[in-house]
Amino acid sequence: MRNDSPVDVPDTINPPFPEDDTVKEEIFLLDPAGERRVFSAPDLAVQLDRCFASAGMSDAGYLAEDIALALEYRLYHYPGREENAELVFRTDEVNEVMCSLLRDLNLSRVEKVFRERNGIVSYYILPDMEAVLRSAETALDGVERNRIEYIAGKVFDALRTLHLSMASEKLMEELAKNFDEELPPERIFSPPSAADRTDGEYLAESTDILGAGEGKMLYFYYENEVVSFSGITRYLPTLRVGIKLMNFAAVENLSAPLLELDLYGRLAKLSESLVELHRAAEKRCPNTEFPVFLHFVDLDRFIQAYFGTGRTRRGGRRDEICREITNSLPFAFEIVIP
Repeated sequence: MRNDSPVDVPDTINPPFPEDDTVKEEIFLLDPAGERRVFSAPDLAVQLDRCFASAGMSDAGYLAEDIALALEYRLYHYPGREENAELVFRTDEVNEVMCSLLRDLNLSRVEKVFRERNGIVSYYILPDMEAVLRSAETALDGVERNRIEYIAGKVFDALRTLHLSMASEKLMEELAKNFDEELPPERIFSPPSAADRTDGEYLAESTDILGAGEGKMLYFYYENEVVSFSGITRYLPTLRVGIKLMNFAAVENLSAPLLELDLYGRLAKLSESLVELHRAAEKRCPNTEFPVFLHFVDLDRFIQAYFGTGRTRRGGRRDEICREITNSLPFAFEIVIP
């Protein structure tokens, strides 16, 4: 749940490339009718500036140019681009990336206006490997299973490279089709080796991981739906953990208004359960490297309910709570806030 009032925005986006006088290669947009037009970052900046104004955020309109340049940079450096390959993107693909940028900046009101003005209707899901695989199966009906799994991995990597914390099923299906077209039809995709193979799709299902836990905190928070987690699949194994702080508050008998000291002292137990979870996953998947994604499902709602504030910018209470939970974790992880 987002709350854009009051809105805290950064002073600048700082696009990750220097400005120079180099002549840039043209980027083309392909509309649904098949017509091409040249992408223009200045034109997009003008459109975004109007979206800021319509969203009642004229004072933050100075960000429009930086956001447009950040999008342009992502298009120039999309994953898997071959040298000298022509830069052609469908309009809906570019719109999806643009909306993702606005969400990452906590500019949901601007995103809403941008969607309305561009006629964008999408249903978003967290792009975990299982969701990507389902979309690839839908897009590549009749294609051999090993090839589908390989392409699903390529799509998953592309979404992570673009930093999309959410994605539409349509986008994932179209990416799968594009990767399928790029791969030679005679390419052989070998199944996992005997050393890596287990029965079924998973190296370890969530129930197997839970059963390997040696501490009490993991089971307690799992039973009370504070912590949830996915199984670890054979292809691109990942451990995705859902954390519901509203349920945490309920089982810990927290009441509003909440003092930070009262909360932070209790969060140590939640951190302990995450350490137990990681150990259990390593026990069930020995000699397997798997990235860990921590999804804070209802962080904004928790802040509003227990601190009585809409201060949800990245430098505010969001980060303070996330740091308290994760500072003691002895493994690498990535935080996801829908």
